[in-house]
Amino acid sequence: MKITTQVGPNHYQVDLSTPLSISIDLIFNNIGQQPNHFDANAAIATPMSVDSFVGNTRRGGSCNVNVLQMNPHCNGTHTETIAHICNYGNTTEDGQVPLISDITFPPLMPCALITVVPVEASSVNEHYTPPFRQPDQVITASLLSQALEGFKAEQLTALVVRTLPNTDAKTHAVYNRHHQPPFFTHEAIDYLNRCGVQHIVVDVPSLDRLQDAGLLSNHRRFWNLPTGVTHMSPSAWSHKTITEMAFIPETVADGFYLLNMQTPALVTDAAPSRLVLFPVTPISDSVTIGSEKGR
Repeated sequence: MKITTQVGPNHYQVDLSTPLSISIDLIFNNIGQQPNHFDANAAIATPMSVDSFVGNTRRGGSCNVNVLQMNPHCNGTHTETIAHICNYGNTTEDGQVPLISDITFPPLMPCALITVVPVEASSVNEHYTPPFRQPDQVITASLLSQALEGFKAEQLTALVVRTLPNTDAKTHAVYNRHHQPPFFTHEAIDYLNRCGVQHIVVDVPSLDRLQDAGLLSNHRRFWNLPTGVTHMSPSAWSHKTITEMAFIPETVADGFYLLNMQTPALVTDAAPSRLVLFPVTPISDSVTIGSEKGR
């Protein structure tokens, strides 16, 4: 199926038969094939067992009924709302803090996919709280501005950032104090805010450094929530989302796409998510922007 759509002043054709998944498949009960952040417990699936019923056909059950245990923030591709850093519940003083179940994404969102090579923090004139330390690798405002040159403001509702090197190892990487992944500088987050990015998707496990004294300073910057504040601020950008631990195969080219984001209706701050890119073709141009031909 092909459809046409308008983004800003331009019209595009979208081929819905060529979806490109950029989420990590979560393989339960296989620690070696799961990504992991912050030394979290592995994601596991256990057959339900009640009286004489067992939810496993291999064990004689009539059907498979698994109880899933996982940590959305640490076991794979996931999307977060501002509730990740805010109080939420039934108290009126916390205000209306949007949870995953409250977020309704447009079926297709304008989205740019870019690729950057993180650099040594000691080599840049940008900042982070707490301060950089060896051997931090960072994604800077300078890197982002170079990669986004040529994109139009209306194409940046969502942004997918792929980092190099980029191998299948990311689908089962273990990130901890012995394997510190790259993270963003404050100037990088400020730049994305100025660009109008509403939904950021990254292939690293966090916008912030793994060991950051619990400040989550980049999350707060993206959502415009002051340091230490855990109640909803009227000035917070609560409509925005952060998606982490995506995986963008090398066969998916940098460029402009439409993004379909899928999240379950869970009443919580974060949930596993499925992300699908659709290549688009300008109607006035026969050249496809964002193809499976590679970069």
